[in-house]
Order: sequence, then structure tokens, then C-alpha cells
Amino acid sequence: KPSTHIFWFFLAPEKISIFYRTDAQPRYIEKTFDLASERHIFSFNPKDKPTKKFSYFFTIELKNGSVYATPIDNSGMVVPYTFKVEDPLEYYKKRSMKRD
Repeated sequence: KPSTHIFWFFLAPEKISIFYRTDAQPRYIEKTFDLASERHIFSFNPKDKPTKKFSYFFTIELKNGSVYATPIDNSGMVVPYTFKVEDPLEYYKKRSMKRD
């Protein structure tokens, strides 16, 4: 099994973040992840902050000052992931109706 620690050391990250926004919050909010963690988990509860649309992208800042982001388009510009937030009960109700 290849070690990811070698890759991690090579990158020398200073900070890993997710930037997110909703239709209720037009500015992006930065949430920084713990560098010591092997997995970076972000939870968003639409019941706490009701929204219909959610957008996000990730950044990694290196110790040398470089910043990388994903997702990006062919010209290197950040193109955030965006999805519609639906009530899970309504989503599965619609989905089951399509099967019938």
C-alpha cells in the first residue's frame, strides 16, 4: 500500500479550507480543516440554515505561499460545485413516483 504521508510532506500544506455559500448567504464563508486529521469532513445542516442552493470549493495553501483550488475550469478559474438542497423526504417521494 503506497504511503500518502510522502505526498503530504511534499505538499507541506499550511492550511486546507472549504469555502461555501448559500442563497441566503451570498458571500463565501471559509471553514479551515485540521491539518493533523487524515480526513477532512464538513457538515452542513439545512435545518439550521435553510437554503435552496449550496455552492463550495476547496483550497490548499502551501508553506511557500502557493495556493491551489478545486474545482477549476480549463482556464484555471475556480468553478464551485453547486447543488440544489432538497428535503430528503420530498426527494425520495419524487424518486419513488418516477419508478411507478
